[in-house]
Amino acid sequence: MANTQYLLHAGTQDADTLSAADGRVLFGRQGNDTLMYEGNRWGELAWLVGGRGQDTYILDTSGYTLVLETGQDTYDQIRFSSPLDYELAYELDGRHLVLTTYGAGHGVVLMDWRNPTYQIEKFHFIADNQGYSLSYQEFRDYVEAMPRFLGSIAASDLGTEVEVVDSETGEISTLVLPVGHDAFVDELYLYMDEVTEYVDAFQADTRYRIATQADQDAVLLTYQAVTGQMPADQPTVDFWVSQWEQGQSLAHIAENLGQSQAYASRFPNAESTAYAQALFEQVLGRTPTGSELNALVQQVTQQGPWNSLVQVANSTENQAQEASYLAQFPSRDIYLTLEDAYEPAPIRTATIDAALSVSRLYFAAFDRLPDQAGLNYWIDRWEWGDTLDQIATGFVDSSEFAEKVPPSSGNEYFVNALYYNVLGREPDANGQAYWLYVMQQGLPRSQVLVRFAESTENIALTADQLSGVHLDNQGEWQLFI
Repeated sequence: MANTQYLLHAGTQDADTLSAADGRVLFGRQGNDTLMYEGNRWGELAWLVGGRGQDTYILDTSGYTLVLETGQDTYDQIRFSSPLDYELAYELDGRHLVLTTYGAGHGVVLMDWRNPTYQIEKFHFIADNQGYSLSYQEFRDYVEAMPRFLGSIAASDLGTEVEVVDSETGEISTLVLPVGHDAFVDELYLYMDEVTEYVDAFQADTRYRIATQADQDAVLLTYQAVTGQMPADQPTVDFWVSQWEQGQSLAHIAENLGQSQAYASRFPNAESTAYAQALFEQVLGRTPTGSELNALVQQVTQQGPWNSLVQVANSTENQAQEASYLAQFPSRDIYLTLEDAYEPAPIRTATIDAALSVSRLYFAAFDRLPDQAGLNYWIDRWEWGDTLDQIATGFVDSSEFAEKVPPSSGNEYFVNALYYNVLGREPDANGQAYWLYVMQQGLPRSQVLVRFAESTENIALTADQLSGVHLDNQGEWQLFI
């Protein structure tokens, strides 16, 4: 079985605002923390774990977010940053609330949401163009009244087909749970105890903050900028990183290091222009342009020499220059490694035609080819039972698609955008009229996208770009031969 790794990032012992990208675990530790998931890849997952204090969780609707509130405080809240449009809800073994979508690759899991220890007290969201601010009990009633609330689903039923009845329309559909990320079941169900052990360890840690690899790199770059060299040994690295962990800022560390003769010889002139010039020459190894020098002089004047040195030292340019030196020091990153125990069984096997259809749909939605991992993810979704229409729903609801075609745009704008973005031409009058008519009759945007993607015209247009799609001898789909 494969392993899944999540990079851990812990806050300080005060109030923090922490942001998680895909594949991260955030621990709030102490203080009234704000924990945000800002993922942008469907099917990706992040953990948000609150600690002691009144925590606020801000959730996007890209990827999957697992929320675990551990602090037993009386006013923790969740804010959904976009409309709450989850189509399906169920409780895994009566413990964990799962809100998800049909094949769209996003959702949220509230772990042990009925347990008072882990309860969230307030929920803020938008649904049906209305804003809601609900208590825990009110949110619970709202979820249980959803048309597709399935009640409790046993873990043993995961990976099998279940019948879903819409309580409003009576429509019956069949799907395989979980609908979405294939691995989140492991994390929330089998490894909750392991995660809470990490939480307990972070809560007991007396350091003000806990350095990651990026934090260590920042300290090392500051050290190098001040002294002209990297630390000579690991104990020196550990000492200065520990100063940062105990609460010293990088500027304060730079000032302490700056009492050395090495600093005095590198930066003999404290006058703003001369100092800014020396920062470019000594740290970046080059002469600044006139505009660069003027901007840094202003920064030195306004923020002081130490803050300015830290910013130059940790610039993207200097990080790239010193990357080989930084790589020589052991990483401080901490990972939560979980063995994937749940592997959903496909209900059909993708052929080359199916793989090409998925590839064309992705290309039509985003005007670019997927990466290899993304291609295989969406082909897997097809094999597990998702239709092209369901996959297209996830694409149309994504933030990337919204940048090309705003959700608030009218049908004519949407149709014209597909002509330009998919077919690369202006719409013809008859074609435009047809699509506007069928959309007026209720054909959703996702299905219109599928039909553009699978049109004879688009198949011919994308034939060359997709000519390399094939299944390799490891069972992975590849884009290029």
